[in-house]
Amino acid sequence: MAHRGGSLLTANLGIENTVKAFTNAVELGYRYLETDIHASADGQLFAFHDGALERVTGYEGSLHELSAAEVRELLVGGREPVPSLDELFETFPDLNFNIDIKHNRAVTLLADAIRRHGAERRVCVGSFSRARIKKFRSLLPAS
Repeated sequence: MAHRGGSLLTANLGIENTVKAFTNAVELGYRYLETDIHASADGQLFAFHDGALERVTGYEGSLHELSAAEVRELLVGGREPVPSLDELFETFPDLNFNIDIKHNRAVTLLADAIRRHGAERRVCVGSFSRARIKKFRSLLPAS
């Protein structure tokens, strides 16, 4: 499983959780991609690990405080955009995802995105928050 797009593989590239990182992992033969999701202020899901943006983008602030348009202006490692979950589902339509819900507002949005993309059979969802995973399971029970 390519954690954050193979963060150990791409750490020297500084591009975790980007389309480029995931593409690199796929080219190495990975068929399972792990990512975390956060919701922007206007309700768009983005693949991003940290609650704060500074470590990989240099921006001091939280993804949750920004609009989707503002998040799209940020660059991971100074060169790769932060991908939306929709973009990952569309770019990698045949791959499996393990998704960690990192923000309360992302729960319902994730259930909606999985349905919208017909990805129920290729997504495993987890969270370190029992409340988040319980709510998610109520919205999208196992089929």
